[in-house]
Amino acid sequence: MPDWIRFVQRVVGRLTGQRELFALTPEVWGAEGLEPSALRERQTRLGRLFGTRFFSRTYPGIPGRVHVHESMLQNDSAEELAHYVKVGRSAMQNIEASLAAAGRAFSDIGACLDMACGYGRVLRLLTARLDPRRITACDIDEEAVRFCAREFGVRPLVSQKNLRQVRFPAAYDLIWVGSLFTHLEPAAGLDLLDQLVGLLNPQGLLIFSTQGASCLEHISFYGWVFVPREAMYREDMATKGLAYSPYFPSDPAYGITMYRQDKLERIMEERFGGRMKLVRFKERGWDDHQDVWAYQKVG
Repeated sequence: MPDWIRFVQRVVGRLTGQRELFALTPEVWGAEGLEPSALRERQTRLGRLFGTRFFSRTYPGIPGRVHVHESMLQNDSAEELAHYVKVGRSAMQNIEASLAAAGRAFSDIGACLDMACGYGRVLRLLTARLDPRRITACDIDEEAVRFCAREFGVRPLVSQKNLRQVRFPAAYDLIWVGSLFTHLEPAAGLDLLDQLVGLLNPQGLLIFSTQGASCLEHISFYGWVFVPREAMYREDMATKGLAYSPYFPSDPAYGITMYRQDKLERIMEERFGGRMKLVRFKERGWDDHQDVWAYQKVG
């Protein structure tokens, strides 16, 4: 039986002559921030009417549908799709290794939080290991949360710019935070750490990624705006152990954050003392880029 969504997309595209409605439509960033896109806005508006899954696609080798606003895909070339799969699998390998280091397994997990789930790059693989009804998918992008809930059957939770306003529905045995502390201004990131540690059940596991000192070697990877700031990043990492700069002045709370390993270890010790135990650290463990940390709640 053919995929009805794909069938309707073809029919609508032919009738309206607007096949681009169902094309992958990545975000475009300019000198002042995210540039408006009439096509993306129309897709979002129609998605509210017809269901967000209506604007999604299927690809060989990727479990579940992929939304056309998936920001982790710049295009749907074979190379991009292969990298998308690779990054998701790398996250799962880190989660599995961290569970093993903590003496736990997926069968022990009663509730899981995917914080900053996006459109499900990691979530789609998590749901193969855990009952989706046990997983809360949280993101500030409301459209992404709606899509994940509909496509994967997880519990939706829309985040807020002020993370202290987020009301989490449960305590968790496993929390995965992929590439969020990498962007939050450090004070906001540490506030989030406090929240997440408070949400963990005894013996629960918090796994998160950061950008470490090794990332100083490829500042240009983060965009042209950071190239002139390389000296600042190097000085701050050397003297403070952490460095932050926003993408754009219009949004000073969101940018590129780096933590030196010894600095973050001290922060965790100072804030949580004997409550959290480091069970695994892997430099450049996620996609040979971001450092991966796994802390277990003691008790």
